[in-house]
Order: sequence, then C-alpha cells, then structure tokens
Amino acid sequence: YFCVVYTKLRKQLAPGVKLAEIVLWFMVLAVMVTLLCLPGLSEPFMKILLSDYTLTLLFPILLYGAWRYGYYFISIVWTFTLTILFNYYQGFISEHGFIHNLVFVSALMLVYTVTLLLMAAIASRQRLLMKRTSAAALQDPVFGLPNLRAFNRDLARYPRSMLCFIRVSDMDVRSRINGMQLRIQFKQQLALGLKPYL
Repeated sequence: YFCVVYTKLRKQLAPGVKLAEIVLWFMVLAVMVTLLCLPGLSEPFMKILLSDYTLTLLFPILLYGAWRYGYYFISIVWTFTLTILFNYYQGFISEHGFIHNLVFVSALMLVYTVTLLLMAAIASRQRLLMKRTSAAALQDPVFGLPNLRAFNRDLARYPRSMLCFIRVSDMDVRSRINGMQLRIQFKQQLALGLKPYL
C-alpha cells in the first residue's frame, strides 16, 4: 500500500521539484500551525498575529503545495493539518455562540478543502496532459515511430552520436503497386529490427 501511495505521490509532483523545496514548504507550514496552536499568548500583537488572519494565511501555502505537489500529497497533508487545528487551535471555535461558530468554521473549512482538492486535481491532470502531449509531439502519428523533433532532441542529448542513412531504391515503386501500408509496415519492421543494435 505504501509503495503504491509513494509511486502516485512521485508521479504527481511537478517537474523540477527538489527535496529542499518540499522541506522548506513543510517547515513554513509547521511553523504557522505551531504558532496557531501555542497556548497562553496574550499580548495584543500576538492576538492579532495568531488570530483568524494567520489561519487565512495558511490557504496560499496549501494552494502552493496543491499546485506543485499534487492531489494525493495535499490530501494527506491537509487531513493531518485540519486534525491538528481542530484539536489544538484555541481560537478555532469560541465558547460564546458555540453552535454558530462551529457551523461557520466547518463551512469555512469545507470551502478550503474543496478548493484545495479541486486545485490539486486540476494541477495534477494538467501535468499529466502536458506529459502526454509532449510525448505525442515526439512521435509520428502514421508510422508510430519517433519524428524529426525527437531526432533533434536525441542529437542534442547525444552530440557525439553517429548517423546512418538507409535508402531502399525500390520502395517508391513497391508502395505505388502495393499501397502506402507496405511502406508503413516496412519502416516499422525495419526500426524494430534495428533497435537492439542502435
């Protein structure tokens, strides 16, 4: 189960995400949640700093996590964060007007949760579509083989590689007689036969 979850988490990460970025993001989130959960801070500045405004500041941080790290990641992190806030944040639900505050805070958290999960799902789906689109852009739709763009990318990746040009003199005549399907199948079989040696 953990291997499957880890694989899905890795697959949904944005390209270019490094471990240092994730650690920094976790540190910022942990500091904000810890500040919200600290009891006994009574100075006026602390009351302003550690009020519902700080709770609102969590939202952009979590949105950034949803955008960069994907749906599964933010679902797990938001579940733990919400559980910690419900249990330890003193200003979460006031004793005065308890039912009203409970309804208001629950509605606010529901909006937060729906927005975060939708943003994460959209970002993950967009990354998947971009990956599929870039893979499709490197393949010839008729022959199903790498195209000129893939060829240029591979040449840039391996600059000291050797090129080989194969010319089949009777192919034009054969494709006129037997149709275009012969040319397609010949190129596919030729590429398949040469692939182990290249």
